[in-house]
Amino acid sequence: MTVRKIVLPPGGTTGWHYHPGRLLVVVDQGVLTHTHADLAVETLTAGNCLVEARGAEHAHIGTNLGDTPLVLHAIYFQPSPESPLAVQVAAPVASDRLAE
Repeated sequence: MTVRKIVLPPGGTTGWHYHPGRLLVVVDQGVLTHTHADLAVETLTAGNCLVEARGAEHAHIGTNLGDTPLVLHAIYFQPSPESPLAVQVAAPVASDRLAE
């Protein structure tokens, strides 16, 4: 298990990625726009949390569309100590209108 604080400036993104293990994210400050590979979008504000499924079929991108920093606290449940926290992937074909 790994715990991280992630700060995205206004306009920042995580890039398209997936996680080899489950992930719990809590929004501490700002607004997270969370876009899935099927382009479904959910918006989370301070105090909200989400659990991300593992695997490439659950690729997503996190974006800060607000005008203040986005602060997240993430707990990564890694399958093994050698597992990366995230694996970068190409944006889905239909997402050319989204940041990469």
